Amino acid sequence: MEIAKFKSIALEQIHGFVLSAGNAFTQFWQIVAKGFQHLRCQSGEAMKKLGVWSREAMVFARPKLTLFWSQAFLATKWATRSLAGSLQKSRQTLIVMGAGASNTLHKVGSASAKALRKLRTSSHEAAVAASGNIARLGRQVSATTKQLVVSFQKAQTAIVGLGKSVADQPRRQREARCAQENGVRELLVGSPDAVVLTDDEKRLVAANPTALNLFGISEFNLRNFTIDAFVTQNPFPRLEGNSLTFRRDSERRSQCKIRRLDGCLQSAECVFVAHALPHQHLYKFLNAAPYRITPLGFTARNAGRSTSRVARQT
Repeated sequence: MEIAKFKSIALEQIHGFVLSAGNAFTQFWQIVAKGFQHLRCQSGEAMKKLGVWSREAMVFARPKLTLFWSQAFLATKWATRSLAGSLQKSRQTLIVMGAGASNTLHKVGSASAKALRKLRTSSHEAAVAASGNIARLGRQVSATTKQLVVSFQKAQTAIVGLGKSVADQPRRQREARCAQENGVRELLVGSPDAVVLTDDEKRLVAANPTALNLFGISEFNLRNFTIDAFVTQNPFPRLEGNSLTFRRDSERRSQCKIRRLDGCLQSAECVFVAHALPHQHLYKFLNAAPYRITPLGFTARNAGRSTSRVARQT
């Protein structure tokens, strides 16, 4: 949803930028048209003023010329020469004025043409720059869109993989639990040694026939006893009550004494595995043998050691 929202926002910004660029380009051409129209109006007004000035000059000069001709006809012959000289001077003055006006008009036209060419060139360059910027922006937007699509595909693939792994995790846990339970069941069924399972409160949960025979109980009253009812000395002092300080799948070994239900004592090597199954712990008793007590209070093994020590001293 965030990628789609970001994509829509990017498209809106691109659309707004294109609209603003189009409006700016339109305003630019409007300004150019207004400037050209203003220049044309000024050129027309200058031409009109020049015509008015020429007509006013002719109107002003005509009465004087008429008076001059009337006086010339009335004047003497020597006045005719002066009149001819004056006419020639007037003609030259008119020629000079016409040439000046022509040069001025030519300069104004050349300046107007140059201004139009510059304006056209600048407008063309501005249009080319704007089109280049728009094309570059389009390429950047296209590249960004492609990157967003690739990122979205990668994210989608990662999410699908994560979903599959999360969906497969319970199945893998069930398979691992089933394999662990099958291993413990095979150990209970196939082991020749005494194997017992207890819960967190040390209550017996399951036992193989060798363990039932070692404790002197039956499978029916198995859950009525705890492991402390048969193991007279706790071989693992850290295992007390419900506080299991052993790490998962840790194994400890120790010698212990086992008191059967009928009161007989036996000695064995106890192997403890914490959390063999979830909230269940495994006890395995190896090399179980009757526990003999000599009249001096020692076991048969300790009595033999003390006898040999006395013999060596003598």
